[in-house]
Amino acid sequence: MRADWDTVKRVFHEASLLAAPARADYLDRACGGNGALRAEVESLLAVDATDSFLETPALVPASGLDEPPLPRAIGPYHAISELGRGGMGAVYLAVRADDAYQKRVAVKLVKRGTDTDDIVRRFRLERQTLARLDHPNIARIVDGGTTSDGRPYFVMDFVDGVPIDVFCDERRLGIEARLDLFRLVCHSVHYAHQNLVIHRDLKPANILVTGDGVPKLLDFGVAKVMTGDAGEDSADITRVPDRRVTLSHASPEQVRDEVVTTSTDVYSLGVLLYQLLCGAPPYQTAGLPAAAAMRAICESEPAPPSERASDAAAAARGTTPRALARHLRGDLDRIVLMALRKEPARRYGSVQELSDDLQRHLRGQTVMARGDSLGYRTATFVRRHPLGMTAMAVATVTLVIGSATTLWQAREAEAKAQLADRRFNEVRQLANAFIFDVHDAVARLPGSTAARELLVGRALTYVDRLAAESSSDVALQLELAAAYERIGDVQGNPTNANLGDIDAARESYAKALAIAERLEADTPTAAPVRRLMARLLQRSGDLLMFSGALPEAVDRLRRAGHLYAAEMASADQDGAMRLASGVSSIKLGDALGNPDFPNTGDRQAALREYQRALPLFQGLPESQVAPRLRFLGVVHERLGRIHEALDDRATALTHYRTSLEYRQAHVTAQPADTEALRNVGIAHEKIAGMLAASGDAPGALASYRTALGRYDALYRADLQNAQAARTLLIGYEHVAAALLATGDPAGADRAFAEAVGLADGLLERAPGQWQVRQDRARLLLARADAGATSRQVPAGRRCGWVAQGGADQRALAAAGHPPPADLAEALATALAACR
Repeated sequence: MRADWDTVKRVFHEASLLAAPARADYLDRACGGNGALRAEVESLLAVDATDSFLETPALVPASGLDEPPLPRAIGPYHAISELGRGGMGAVYLAVRADDAYQKRVAVKLVKRGTDTDDIVRRFRLERQTLARLDHPNIARIVDGGTTSDGRPYFVMDFVDGVPIDVFCDERRLGIEARLDLFRLVCHSVHYAHQNLVIHRDLKPANILVTGDGVPKLLDFGVAKVMTGDAGEDSADITRVPDRRVTLSHASPEQVRDEVVTTSTDVYSLGVLLYQLLCGAPPYQTAGLPAAAAMRAICESEPAPPSERASDAAAAARGTTPRALARHLRGDLDRIVLMALRKEPARRYGSVQELSDDLQRHLRGQTVMARGDSLGYRTATFVRRHPLGMTAMAVATVTLVIGSATTLWQAREAEAKAQLADRRFNEVRQLANAFIFDVHDAVARLPGSTAARELLVGRALTYVDRLAAESSSDVALQLELAAAYERIGDVQGNPTNANLGDIDAARESYAKALAIAERLEADTPTAAPVRRLMARLLQRSGDLLMFSGALPEAVDRLRRAGHLYAAEMASADQDGAMRLASGVSSIKLGDALGNPDFPNTGDRQAALREYQRALPLFQGLPESQVAPRLRFLGVVHERLGRIHEALDDRATALTHYRTSLEYRQAHVTAQPADTEALRNVGIAHEKIAGMLAASGDAPGALASYRTALGRYDALYRADLQNAQAARTLLIGYEHVAAALLATGDPAGADRAFAEAVGLADGLLERAPGQWQVRQDRARLLLARADAGATSRQVPAGRRCGWVAQGGADQRALAAAGHPPPADLAEALATALAACR
């Protein structure tokens, strides 16, 4: 019957939808005299009436089963206990029997008696599939082989975790925290798709979350390799008799034995997201015969998650049923239902698109998902009820003909209005794509500044056009303000990778603030507006601080901190406001008293702000592992700097070393993140300062050179990044000082020359950077002093450097930014000596 499978499938599906009396008549007509066809269909119907086989999970817990004895040895591994078993094999908790290393692992082994050619081929396919995947959220394969009796096995990292839905409920995670965790799963699935692997069995049991909140994707036993390079017969994998998919999470195309694509995983993720949000499955398939469950998946439209919010689900999310329904209603309903659409082409185009839409929701931006139109729902209804619609169609056609003339002129005007709206929305979507989607995809990649500059230039054109044509739509105004904010970040915010154009950044932030102030006046209680205002006060405070306007900078940073604290107290289920509030305290502390930044000199006030930030970062939920590592590294560095300034070097060194540990862990988690790489260099630099102060000049030089190597690599990968250039400048300054301390004045002079050259390049690009001009004056003076001490540099050249430093000092003073008193005094003394 293999050649007639399409016919068997079609007849079975149609017959399963009919009651018993009608079914017999249908089989008489459909099968005719083909006895083999009828026998095959009736055998499937018999199974369907008694067995929901697709509900059988791919791997069931071992407890409660009639457990066979543990295998004595699996290659060099010794089995400790059975973790579970499925159709192809059993999984054992094991350790190395030869004591080569001490580590618990999970060993998957083909079960004896099931090691047919087909099962062994599938098992080897799974092993090859896992071997090609290397992602922090996918259980990693570490070994493999064949037992003495010829059964293949492979060894995976043992994931000591619980299913993702259980983890979320046990921790009482709020919706935002669940979305953050779910997006990590999306990243791992998208990575698998990029490596041409479709999972095809995504469900909570195959996504375990460890105690520290890291999700791990498991069980590629029914995965499809899109290249087909493992000899897989794709037609055999998901057809009904195979029993290899889980019906509750299967897509309509899997149920109907149609072509499986990456969109299949999008659907299964939609089912998972539905459960994480409202605590219920989109379809009630449990306990139903397979045909009824299949009919529900293929034909029934699930209710929006907001309509399924129960008391138990709300309690597991730390809220009330009414609040949960309100939270899910709107964007989240639309996102989930788009992922669950019956037709693969109408779902999200990729798992990344689904994740990105959730990110837009979390940012308060307009999502791409939209509900089905009335026309689409009507057409679907007609297709499913053709006979009942025939008489209605006749009457409807008569009515339409009578009304056509009256409606024609109105439709003509409406078409023009729709065309204008469509063009406006196209520009809006294009601007959002440039600023958020494309920009964010490259923002932290080495060498991305030139691309970001191009993106910002194009985006600014679109955003200015939207601002000129925009209406009073609050959502659109929020988008515009967020767009100007992002553009300002790239143009010249010195606290992140930027193009060095502070004036342009100031203008963009001013446009965003003007929009935010209008929205605040109209909707003062709207949380997205308050959060936008807090971000913009913080961004503009950054610019004011680095422009020397410290009182105004401190005022804006304080206002931002108050807004974040209020938001954290009122509604912070996901830790987003906790994180933002901690960052706000760091920035305020920098401006109040951190010697590494323009500051007011209030060291104790700065220390209090950093101490306030520390527990906020420590209390971030498990789903925010990367931000937690990043900012714990930052705050320990800041605490170390203040203790160093207060002459408590032992405490400072402890904080610096703790900072390095967190920052190294952050790089391990996100090895391509330029900010993480830069921060490791800063940690080495701070430790080097402590070594230098203790008299360990060689140790200090080694650490400074380690930091310099990182800075140089980041700068050479992105020559237009002003932040990378200034970081490298300071790195050369530190190395020069360390070389002087170890008796290498010539090497120090070369390092000073590199630093001055970087400062000149930055000032050529943006002359108004007073902080860089101050750096240049300091470097020139230090270089002249080093030359005088070593007597290796002619006096005329040394005095020329001092004169340049004096010119920088006068330029700073004329611009309203006099250099620090110690630098001004040193320059004055040096100038007097040269005269």
